[in-house]
Amino acid sequence: MKKYLLSFFILITIGSSVSIAGGYEKFYEVLESMRTNIYVKGATFDFVKIERVNGKMISSTQSVKYQAKPKKIYMKITAGPDAGTELLFVPTENDGKVRVSAGRWVPTLSLSPFSSLLAKNQRNTLYELGFAYTGKVLYKSFTKYKSKAKEFYDAGWASYEGLVKVNGRVCHKLLSENKEYKLIDYKVVEGDILRKIAKKMVVDAYSIVEVNDNIDDNGDLKPGMVIKVPNSYAKKVEVYVDTINKLPVKQKMWDNSGLVAEYQYTNIKINPTFAADEFTEDFDEYGF
Repeated sequence: MKKYLLSFFILITIGSSVSIAGGYEKFYEVLESMRTNIYVKGATFDFVKIERVNGKMISSTQSVKYQAKPKKIYMKITAGPDAGTELLFVPTENDGKVRVSAGRWVPTLSLSPFSSLLAKNQRNTLYELGFAYTGKVLYKSFTKYKSKAKEFYDAGWASYEGLVKVNGRVCHKLLSENKEYKLIDYKVVEGDILRKIAKKMVVDAYSIVEVNDNIDDNGDLKPGMVIKVPNSYAKKVEVYVDTINKLPVKQKMWDNSGLVAEYQYTNIKINPTFAADEFTEDFDEYGF
């Protein structure tokens, strides 16, 4: 690819923000660095999510412990709806079900990660938790039209916005806007379920539910049905990539109706050492 000379970088610090000149090459340099660093072996972090559900923005905070291979997840909801609830998910155990505790005086339940109780009004499941899924979705959103990347960048489809501080961390800010974003018709075939269609179209399942009055979270689909599906994950994406760990520590997404979701990762520790019983119900710190 032809190289374009960047004339100079200008560094300006204003309060908590830092700005730096960039361009097409810088945009893709940051994007590629993110893609190669999202496959962490494990992590702990606090996850703040604000999602549009039934037309309202709902906020919650979760404390998460995550191991990639074999997959193991512990999560405690610390703020928002269902605060205090703990979830333990080890797909190779408990018949692939999630152990869910709403408190010491409430019986612990075993639920499918795709059950109506866990999936209702959620844009993603536990399988999508972590930097790998988030990073892949963002990368695909940005590179959907890579064959015309330079042309589209110059036309304002994407931009490198410089350096800004997010929760005390210096991050690269990237913007991308799909100017061809729209809802398209999708004909349901035998064997289709909501999450399968979402995975195929690289969108979240709730975004499909949101634009179809004839389906709900349970995704009661019948072959031959024609439903509406977004042609990409979002119309506009704003992502902040940490300059040190190269991870997407904050994201904001919009569709035709406005802000869809905002996600932030704080207090991140990469590849920590977990205790032998840290992903079991017997771990002392848990309330199962």
